Formats: sequence, structure tokens, C-alpha cells
Amino acid sequence: MDTRLPRSLVFALSLAGAGCASARSTPVPSGPAENQRQASAPATESRDESPSVEDVRPSDGRDSPYDRCVRRVLLDSIDSRAMTMICEPSFRSEYAVALVPPAQVEIHPDVWEQPDAPWTIVVAKAAMWSKDWRADWDALGPADFQVARTSIPLDRETALELEGAWRMVVRRARHPRPTYANHGGRRFEVRPALRTDGERYEFDADGFSGMSHSPGAGPARDLIALLDRVASAASILSEAERAAVLRQCAEQARALEERAENLPW
Repeated sequence: MDTRLPRSLVFALSLAGAGCASARSTPVPSGPAENQRQASAPATESRDESPSVEDVRPSDGRDSPYDRCVRRVLLDSIDSRAMTMICEPSFRSEYAVALVPPAQVEIHPDVWEQPDAPWTIVVAKAAMWSKDWRADWDALGPADFQVARTSIPLDRETALELEGAWRMVVRRARHPRPTYANHGGRRFEVRPALRTDGERYEFDADGFSGMSHSPGAGPARDLIALLDRVASAASILSEAERAAVLRQCAEQARALEERAENLPW
């Protein structure tokens, strides 16, 4: 019988031990005009549930031994100049997608140029959490897991479309807008409940970084959908079919970059 605890429960227990609350409400300071508005607010509770666009969020600083091991295993041997997305799902294998530029050429002492050569998409997948949640993650490395790694060449035009969308979405990383509730004539900020299940993503793009956790509608969700589709192309054996999918991905990336750039900053 498998006695291992689910990943979500382990993470939730660790946070509970650190004294973290999954949700809390804190009063929001307000000026005279806000006080007057609060005084006229109804006594019944109400909440602003207006839909919002969800961007990539700033990195949350999570750096557990497990997180470090995932990065070490999935990004093993991948050029540090690559743009990357790492996914840590609750009930599926961990995976990473990387856009790797061609090797630079030194055309003059200390002057480097990127040649007009094919780029590479690398997809790496490994069932890591199922190994043993009690493992000494800092002691584990690529040799301790069966990593399925696939790479496909990518023409420069498609690569630059992907690169542009990837960078534009990740550089928008920001904290979400606050949500408020009115109760008894007072206005409170409602902190979102801590989510332990779902899929956690980490992004890196030309020095810009961020994360997302099972995002709703918006640039973060659109970027994930795009990169998952690019990753699916790596498993297509027919070159003609793969080329057709990648052309569609390039169009999707171009539209995503334009949408993200035109959203309010």
C-alpha cells in the first residue's frame, strides 16, 4: 500500500507549521472621502468580484529543496541563455519547455554575433514527486530520474515570434489587484486563499522572471497555452504536420505579444 502523502497536503502542512494563514482580511487605511463612502455602505457584506486580467506574478521566492531539484534535473545541460518555463503540477509529471538560441560566434576579439542558424525547442519531462516526497532532494540530480528529453529545430522567424511573446508577457510580472469586501460599513481587503493544488509555473526570459499558479484568463494563461502547444509539436513525427503546428504557434505568439503590450501597464 502506498503510504505517501499527496504533494498538496505536504505543502499545506509545511505552511501551516510556519504559521501561514490561507486567507485573512486586513483593514485598508482610507482618507476622509473613503470614510464618508464607508459610512454610507450597506450593513450587509458585499464583495467586488469584477473579473480581471491575470498577469504573470513576481517570483514568490519559493526555493525549497524540491524546487531546486526540479530546476537542476529538467534544465540540465540547457544553455543559460535559453528562455524557460517549468511546470510543477499536482498530479502529473513535472516538465520544462526551453527556447534555445544558436551558439554565438566570435567575429572579433570580445565581439560575438548570433548566426542566422536554427534555434531549438527542448522539452524535458520527469516523474519526480512520485519518487518519494520524503527524499533528500538536495542530494538528487539528473542521474536519479528518468528524464524524457526531446528537441526539435526551429526556424529563426518562428523563434523570434515566440521570443517576443515570451519576453513581453514575463516582463509584465506584477502583483494582482486587491479585492475588497464591505461588512458593517467598513471596507476590508480580502487576501486570496492559499492554493496548494493546481499547477505552479516558473518563467525566465532574458533576465525577466515570474511565476503563476493555475492562472485564469489573461497573458499568463495564454503564454502557458502557447508553450504547451509548442511542446506538443516536439512529439509530432510528421515534419509537414509539425511545421503546420509551429506556423500556427508563430501566429499565436505574434497576437499574444501585441495583446500583452497593449494592456495597461
